Amino acid sequence: MKQYSLHVNKWVSVLLYVGSFLLLWEWLKPLRVLTDTGQIQYFVIFLGLSFLLLMFSVPFYIQLPVKITFILYTIHSLYKEGSFFSSGWMGDFLSLIQQDLQRFFTFQIYDFSNEFRSLLFFILLWLMAYLVYFWIFYQKRIFVFIALTVIYVAIVDTFSPYDATYAIMRVVTIGFLLLGFLHAERLKSKGFNLMNVSSKNRFFVFFLLFTMGSMTFAYFAPKAAPQWPDPVPFLKGYATGEEGEGNIASTVQKVGYGVDDSQLGGPFVGDDTVVFRAQAYEDHYWKIESKDIYTGKGWEATENERNVPLSGNESRLSSYGEGVKSRELKATVSLERPSMHLMYPSQLLTIEPFELASIRFNPITEKLYPYAGERFTEIDGYEVTYRYPEFQVEVLQSSNNPDALENNPEFQKRYTQLPDELPGRVKELAREITEGKTNRYDQVKAVEQYFRLNSFVYDTKDVAVPEEGQDYVDQFLFETKRGYCDNFSTSMIVLLRALDIPARWVKGYTDGEEIQSGAGTRMFEVTQNNAHSWVEVYFPEIGWIPFEPTKSFTSPYEFTYDLSLGENSTPEVIEEERPITPKEPSQEKPKQESETRENTAADIEWSWKKTIAIISGLLMIIFILYVTRNKWFLPLLIHYYKAERKERTFEKAYFLLLNQLAKQGIKRKDNQTLRAYAKQVDARFETNDMTRLTVSYEKVLYRKEESIAEWNQSAKLWENLIKKAGS
Repeated sequence: MKQYSLHVNKWVSVLLYVGSFLLLWEWLKPLRVLTDTGQIQYFVIFLGLSFLLLMFSVPFYIQLPVKITFILYTIHSLYKEGSFFSSGWMGDFLSLIQQDLQRFFTFQIYDFSNEFRSLLFFILLWLMAYLVYFWIFYQKRIFVFIALTVIYVAIVDTFSPYDATYAIMRVVTIGFLLLGFLHAERLKSKGFNLMNVSSKNRFFVFFLLFTMGSMTFAYFAPKAAPQWPDPVPFLKGYATGEEGEGNIASTVQKVGYGVDDSQLGGPFVGDDTVVFRAQAYEDHYWKIESKDIYTGKGWEATENERNVPLSGNESRLSSYGEGVKSRELKATVSLERPSMHLMYPSQLLTIEPFELASIRFNPITEKLYPYAGERFTEIDGYEVTYRYPEFQVEVLQSSNNPDALENNPEFQKRYTQLPDELPGRVKELAREITEGKTNRYDQVKAVEQYFRLNSFVYDTKDVAVPEEGQDYVDQFLFETKRGYCDNFSTSMIVLLRALDIPARWVKGYTDGEEIQSGAGTRMFEVTQNNAHSWVEVYFPEIGWIPFEPTKSFTSPYEFTYDLSLGENSTPEVIEEERPITPKEPSQEKPKQESETRENTAADIEWSWKKTIAIISGLLMIIFILYVTRNKWFLPLLIHYYKAERKERTFEKAYFLLLNQLAKQGIKRKDNQTLRAYAKQVDARFETNDMTRLTVSYEKVLYRKEESIAEWNQSAKLWENLIKKAGS
């Protein structure tokens, strides 16, 4: 087949390539929101490289090594240390690929290494780039792909935090341009001499400006409000049995640990699925990760660093220093389902997995991951050694002067960060709450007790979601005063940061329900209902100290006073002596009904890999089916028409044959009779089957003879011809 792009105006050809690249780019952009993939730029560059090589008609034997080199270099940059040109890493990589191929053929796709998943994704993009190129420059049709892109972007916009407002505009604009240019080229290929070169260039410029102008007008034109309610809350509410009238306007979540905290708020329902069981001696919270960036809507983490080994870096995971009185304890964690994220007590010393695995952690979020070699793995349980604290109030009250860490500008920026749009009344409230407090501990306790001593209500059902332009904390503090742990913990951190006190948001689980106790040991069962968020505040020379602002929750840690110092050492307000205002039964929630985002015990953080694997497999299947359509689709059509006995069967089958012949380059001219065309086909195939079939068809067409009877006699001829046309 002659390369079509050689006959396209060079500027039109460039526009077609650029448009193809931009359409595929729209498929990659949501990955930053939908997954934890942080290096999308490598895949975007690979797409651009693929289309550049196609545009300049680079021979395949040059394209192949260039793309392979880029893929290998990217995988090395993402997952390996040292020089790309070192000899060792390539052998390890090939060995890893061999292991993953064995998993592929045994359908163990969840055990693929990160390197192999990335390799598969690059191959998928390679195929997609060529498929789009084939559609445009050979088939001269792109409508189906544009429609699929619009549907994909719309679905992602509806069911995820990704905002596709501008994406839809980009896709439609690019799609109109591609459709217009391709339609003009199709007319040209059919012999229509629309205009000379100068006029054609003016036409393309006019068409480009017209499309851009239309989209601009459509964007700025007034629009009616949505006529249908948001389907996401309805679907979630229906799935959980909470589809009542009052829930249509807000997302109904399911309690449990999750990784996406960018949009907090909304009601949730309970989930008593067991996550793990812990054999421990004391009550304490189980930490998973911390986050430091408050956006006004939720929490995000500073851009992740590379995970580092825990062994030898335990001090970087330390919560509080040697100045805190503590005792060394051990606990055993048995996971209900294997997991790739681990829960641990504060001041972790060691962790020993049941399986053969090493532990690494992210220095930013302090999240722990089990590794098998250089890739993530899952484990069933582990034993931890940690220090259980007893915080002395007098020591905390004396910790006021910033230490070297707190004086670090990067530390200050991370843990006192607040959005520029934070309403001023939040900062004013922080100053009012802590007025007269002379040390950090008393200021922190005043903020913590503010929620307990005022009309805030713990509730998991009637919980608002901030509207556009509304701050999550401001809404809770001044308007609703109703919510669960995310509302309380986030509000406390924002109030403290407004006073330049370093604080961070921590997620994990409470201690759960004690299901067994014996001599020197206790067994706790932790479910998704125990998912929780709390506050850690930094005290100079001491470290990160946990605080619990959520109503109906009590901190499991001990804050003691040195009674030998006399009565004057007692702080102004002792939280335990303050009665908690009773709530109505409908509002009273047990300790385990805390919240975070929807998830299961399996780690959704890596669900993007499963998603990519499934999408890759489906697209590869679609591509293979498209390429081999003549081998499977035609037999289906043949069987269908041979079995059908209707008046118009002969006519439809005959025109199907004409279309198939046209695809093979044997096209009937506009002024050519059926008999003349039949002789042309017979000359090509060296038979007289087409002439015989045409004579039979003309009997039906002109003599009005019995169609079904003629079809019964001619079906075999038709079958032979269409098989030849499809071969």
